[in-house]
Amino acid sequence: TRLLHQFPPEVIEGITAWYWGHEHASAVFKPYAGLQRGRMIGNGAIGEPRELDLYAPSNDTDGSPWGGLPEIVPGSETGRGDAFWNLGFTTITLDGPDAHARYFEMQDSYTPNKAPTWGPAKMFFEELY
Repeated sequence: TRLLHQFPPEVIEGITAWYWGHEHASAVFKPYAGLQRGRMIGNGAIGEPRELDLYAPSNDTDGSPWGGLPEIVPGSETGRGDAFWNLGFTTITLDGPDAHARYFEMQDSYTPNKAPTWGPAKMFFEELY
């Protein structure tokens, strides 16, 4: 939400989809603060412990200027493996003005005293816009 303060509404209105990483999680947000598609795709390398609730509202974020906190698109949440939230990545196919985004995840298997292993990538969500 800090970034939203840096862009006037007329700039955000012209953005079809905004993808970003950094956070070690994946989230497909419903339209929020004038942005039609906010997509956090930062779960590609560092797994978060499965005990954390990555989709719980944060007390550190003040969403009141935009009517509350952003909401997740139902069915777009990643799963959890034995020790971590699933890692993942996104592919986007562009065809003129159209886009087809596919979101993939990989689940870990973990045995104590051994390094985790990650299974094959499986698509868990897709969208056309």
